[in-house]
Amino acid sequence: MRIKSLKIVDKAYKNLDITLDDNTSGIMAFIGNNGSGKSNVLEAISIIFKYLYQKKDKEIPFDFSLTYEIGGGNLVEITKSKTTVITKINGTQKSDPYNHLPKQVVAIYSGEEDRLWRNHYEPLYKDFISRINKNAQTEMPNMLYLNKYYWHISLLCLLLNHSNNPEDKFCEEILGINKVHSVKFEFNKNVYQSYKESNVLQFISIINAKDEYTLEDLQKTIKNYDISDIFKYLYIAFTPKDKKILQNITIKYNDENLEVEDFSEGEKKMLLIKSALEFAGQEDSLFILDEPDAHIHLGNKIQIQKVLLPYQNNRQVIITTHSPTLTKAIPKESVWCLEKGKVKELQDIAEITKYLANKEDIYNLLFSKSNILIVEGKTDDKYINKAIKLYKDEFPNLDFQILRVGGTDEENIKNLIDTIDLRDEQKIIVLVDRDEAGHKVYKKIFNNNKDKKDILSEKCSNNIYFLMIPHKDINNNDKDFVIEDYFEKTDIERLSIDYLKQNFIEKNTISFRSFPNISNILKQKLLPEFCEDSDCTKQNMEGFKVLLIELNKIISSTSENHIDTSKNHIEIFTNAKSTDITAWFYPDTERVIVKKGSKIVMEVVPSFNEKTAKERKKELQKIAKEENGFYILNQDKEFDSPSGAIAFALGANLNGWKFWKIKENQQELTSLRNK
Repeated sequence: MRIKSLKIVDKAYKNLDITLDDNTSGIMAFIGNNGSGKSNVLEAISIIFKYLYQKKDKEIPFDFSLTYEIGGGNLVEITKSKTTVITKINGTQKSDPYNHLPKQVVAIYSGEEDRLWRNHYEPLYKDFISRINKNAQTEMPNMLYLNKYYWHISLLCLLLNHSNNPEDKFCEEILGINKVHSVKFEFNKNVYQSYKESNVLQFISIINAKDEYTLEDLQKTIKNYDISDIFKYLYIAFTPKDKKILQNITIKYNDENLEVEDFSEGEKKMLLIKSALEFAGQEDSLFILDEPDAHIHLGNKIQIQKVLLPYQNNRQVIITTHSPTLTKAIPKESVWCLEKGKVKELQDIAEITKYLANKEDIYNLLFSKSNILIVEGKTDDKYINKAIKLYKDEFPNLDFQILRVGGTDEENIKNLIDTIDLRDEQKIIVLVDRDEAGHKVYKKIFNNNKDKKDILSEKCSNNIYFLMIPHKDINNNDKDFVIEDYFEKTDIERLSIDYLKQNFIEKNTISFRSFPNISNILKQKLLPEFCEDSDCTKQNMEGFKVLLIELNKIISSTSENHIDTSKNHIEIFTNAKSTDITAWFYPDTERVIVKKGSKIVMEVVPSFNEKTAKERKKELQKIAKEENGFYILNQDKEFDSPSGAIAFALGANLNGWKFWKIKENQQELTSLRNK
């Protein structure tokens, strides 16, 4: 199923006045602040299909137009105006759309809010349970609402599915289950007689031969059943509340004998989402998720996104969220921002950030396909954008979406580095001044007390780089240097004098107390305004070229899969920690290529960054083989600096200039710096 367009105009329902056109994505997302109308959109869609399933389309309490694709390419158009409902299938008018509705509409929610349930799903649920005993019910309701009461069924079916499909690592990698001890059922045999003979009752009679199973024994017992049917039969047996055949399921797992209730909130939400997509609703079903990422850690938000993506080709998922983390892989055209019930056009990332909840999510810069530059000052972006514009002919590859963090805070920037998630083709550069504050950021990120004079650019993790602005004179890199120092002194002098003359000297209002802090005025007003002036030319911004050169080095760095070995290089090595590592060092760029066949350490030191350690292990499992407690590289691996290379090779934050030795003369690599 694929919703193509939806129109609810003139505040026809709960202040909604929306037109959504040209959706192509299997995942649609609505972002916005509380009260923006996000949940009302989900409610409106639920209402439309509730009445359609009941064949009461004329009673839908608002006018609308809905177009969707279903069933192998059939285009369904439904328009309601007052009491008239017009249906077209592939352009031909039909009497009704009842044979072309979604197989199911599934709402997934693990919180306490139940308005959607009470108003729109419970009525169909009550109708469904009223027929369970009468009609030997073997199908689930068209409008299915899954919440915390279905955690146990969901987990059991995912575990059974893993037994049949070992490639599905969800239970291991997402839920952290490595061993299942027992599966225990609690049956209510007193109500069996009130149920008509059905496939559900037959299934229950098979598994109630005993109360407790190992997972393997249960798998053998129900080997003739399809996993989707198992989920369906368990759901029906668990319904209704007062007369259900199946009272409870208890699953004990891992060495600690944990149960479902021991999962985190994020894991419980992913459990429901995964099982719903896999078992509850098949192809041509619609899934509604109201803020599935609320109140959970960013890492689990990203995992929810990964759970959704494999199903987007043949299911329609609609989510609401405060954060864009879930919508990272969705085309911008399929993400809508709501404000007071209306769709708001978003021109760029800077505007989008006003609608997001927290810094972590803003930093993801969902829709930007450009490389991202994080700057610390409120005006740094104006300087850098001006310099890039003026020197576009010399640096054509420099194109950044610049985010201002409004001051250097090493904790915030460290959290940013640890949590940001980018598109594969993007790079992010964290740019700081060459001062004490910038030095603190470096030490926080790398857990390294390297002298400021030895710091320039280093790779933090995949596609994320740190750059301390270079001094205009490289010999003075040990001195403090801020971005405003790139401006010509003559320009700073002229702007300062003109400002003082116009605002103080010529007005004869000088007093000691009123004399301005000219450095702050330069940063906050005079230099930014100068950058916006057409009189600001290449000559005025020439000092910034040294910064643009370093930015260009990072952006133009060669992909690790396309290593350029044509340049002159120096062969280096290390045998530290019983390793045997050979590498090539390129003096012009300071890059290092660790060569195929190198023996590097397997485990990292305890102080190593946890996220970087995980990324390192994941990467090594792809490009190396394990042998006698070490990794042996199966291919070359490129790094941006000697320290980055040595950290990866030895699993510790070390000074690469000290640990790498030049093969030709056995001297430390740092000896090249002293020439």
